Amino acid sequence: MNAAIFPLVFLIIFGATVMFCDGRIGGPSERCLCQKTNLQKRVKLQLVETVQVFNPSASCSYTEMIITLRNGRKFCLDLIGRQGRRILSGKNQKKQSKGKTNPRQKGKKQKKNKQQV
Repeated sequence: MNAAIFPLVFLIIFGATVMFCDGRIGGPSERCLCQKTNLQKRVKLQLVETVQVFNPSASCSYTEMIITLRNGRKFCLDLIGRQGRRILSGKNQKKQSKGKTNPRQKGKKQKKNKQQV
C-alpha cells in the first residue's frame, strides 16, 4: 500500500508545481523594474549621468533601460521611442566594438615589431 502512495503524492506535488510555475512567465506577477505605464519618451542628454540596460531575465521578460540623472533621479526610458532605440543601438555597437582595435591606431606591440624589422 505504501508503494502506491508515494508515486501518487509525488505526481500531485509535481502537477501543482508545474501549474503554478506555468502561469508566472509573462503574467501579471512579473517583477520588472519599469512599469509599462510610467515610461518616459525622451530625456535631455546633458542631464544624464548613467544608463543601465537590463536584458530579459527570469523575473522580467522585457528589456528595460533605467536612466539616472545628475540630480539622482531615476526613471525608465521607453525603448520603443526614437531616443530609446538610438541609445540602445549605441550601447550594442559599443559592446561589439569593445574587443576590436582600430587598424589605424598602433599599439605598443605593433610599434616594437615595426622597429625590429
